[in-house]
Amino acid sequence: MTLIEARGIYKSYINGRGELRVLEDITLKVEQGKIFSIVGASGAGKSTLLHILGALDRPSRGELWYNNSNLFSLSDRQLARFRNQKVGFVFQFHHLLPEFTAQENVMMPIIINRQNRTMAELRAQQLLAEVGLQGREHHKPGELSGGEQQRVAIARALSNQPELLLADEPTGNLDSKTSEKIYALLQQINREHGVTIIMVTHNEILGSRADYCLKLSDGKLQFV
Repeated sequence: MTLIEARGIYKSYINGRGELRVLEDITLKVEQGKIFSIVGASGAGKSTLLHILGALDRPSRGELWYNNSNLFSLSDRQLARFRNQKVGFVFQFHHLLPEFTAQENVMMPIIINRQNRTMAELRAQQLLAEVGLQGREHHKPGELSGGEQQRVAIARALSNQPELLLADEPTGNLDSKTSEKIYALLQQINREHGVTIIMVTHNEILGSRADYCLKLSDGKLQFV
């Protein structure tokens, strides 16, 4: 079953030299419950594509369909609601709030979704235990290692039980051993939660282990 489908996605920017084309005629069907990786050189447009697939950015033209709904026909407010309820994001630099504990960071999307605080606390504790951080719930990001911070970010991404998890260079700032652990955790989440995962990575070895590996080059996407 297709969860998300990109149809003829183009993205370009206007700069002092004219039009800079980043994505050209990107067409992709993402099968529910699978792991997709997108590899390519730095500056190839991988993050731009991921942001469009997560409705964080709009294309210059093209359509993005999610469960028979044309996402870019929605208003910005409707898209924000869609992202909060259906999509989890994991970024290279974590984007954890430094003044809050691990548990509070994981709770934040649940509270934004106007859920009960007690339920949010229980959900955060459960997720942190699941990613191997039981006993670290009350530590702030500055008291955690890079790998632990990324685990908090993954737990936060799962807080509202998304159908789609988008990971932008989730191992980009980690050593090879920690990278392996984070990728194994993503595989575990995919198996146990049935979450569809799209991961952007410059690590072609990790990327090749996904169910489907695609390469972005010269604005075009092709299966490896």
